[in-house]
Amino acid sequence: MPDSSTGVSVVVCCYNSSARLPATLEHLARQSLPAGLPVEVIVVDNNSKDRTAETALGEWERLGNPFPLRAIHQPVQGLAYARELGIESAGLEYILLCDDDNWLDPDYIATAFEAMSSDPETGILGGRGEAVSDGPLPHWFSTFQSAYAVGVQAMESGDVSKRGYLWGAGMVLRRPVFLSLKKAGFSSLLADRKGEQLSSGGDSEYCKWFLMAGYTLRYDERLVYRHFIPSERLTRDYFRKMQRGHDQSFRVLKKYDQVLSAQLKSPFRRFLRLLGTGFGLLQSLFLLNENASRFYLEQFSIYIPFGNLGPDPEIRKIRRMNHSAKRTLLADNL
Repeated sequence: MPDSSTGVSVVVCCYNSSARLPATLEHLARQSLPAGLPVEVIVVDNNSKDRTAETALGEWERLGNPFPLRAIHQPVQGLAYARELGIESAGLEYILLCDDDNWLDPDYIATAFEAMSSDPETGILGGRGEAVSDGPLPHWFSTFQSAYAVGVQAMESGDVSKRGYLWGAGMVLRRPVFLSLKKAGFSSLLADRKGEQLSSGGDSEYCKWFLMAGYTLRYDERLVYRHFIPSERLTRDYFRKMQRGHDQSFRVLKKYDQVLSAQLKSPFRRFLRLLGTGFGLLQSLFLLNENASRFYLEQFSIYIPFGNLGPDPEIRKIRRMNHSAKRTLLADNL
């Protein structure tokens, strides 16, 4: 796999974030880190119209430059593009996606590093969010808080791969695996949030990629962040607009799930994965069970009157990326 030094790169993607960044950076500066743990912060300015980059550099200097911080510019609008540039520009093994309105608990980075380094099967790690605002939370918020990446993501810490996704807020992922997936041809089908447009799903799409590569998703209740939500984002109209963005992304994410459902599911799979990631990828690439075969037949049977059209082109693309990723990851691990 591509080389990465052990440590944590915190990627903070920003659009017109000069008002939000000071509090976020202050919580990062307060992190309690083990001696010798390399940490860096990469602020990605996603074509902001304010002084986001200058604010980040100025605030970090005011906070005493506790560890390196860089500000980079992504002119292509879209959270997915900003995240990918941040990940590609990072130099450490684990990527922590910290939104510009996430306030991490003081032990967040240290706990994330311990959790990821102690379990090589975990591809992506997530935590739990608590809401803070400049006004009272509406009475309906507790029912719909998960749409704001607030609350718990499971009843207890552990493997949540069956859930199929983790929130992007506070998400931790393995950079070498991500780079190998990109090398294999994986590209975001969801551009995610663009400026003021509330599209979504890019974080869930990353989870699908890692699941296809044979890694697990894990929730750790020790990872706690506060999500600052200004009162203007706590209106019914804003929530409905945000939900429409979630609904639009669901169509694409469902196609990933269809492909994932066709992959080998067997008690033998875990045994092979314990032998090493390469073996796990090998068996999932070359072995298919009866259910998988039935899935492919069903996909083609939909187009029996128009056989030359083949299955859904988006599913076809995901399948190609899936197989290419497995070949690339296998080569990187052997």
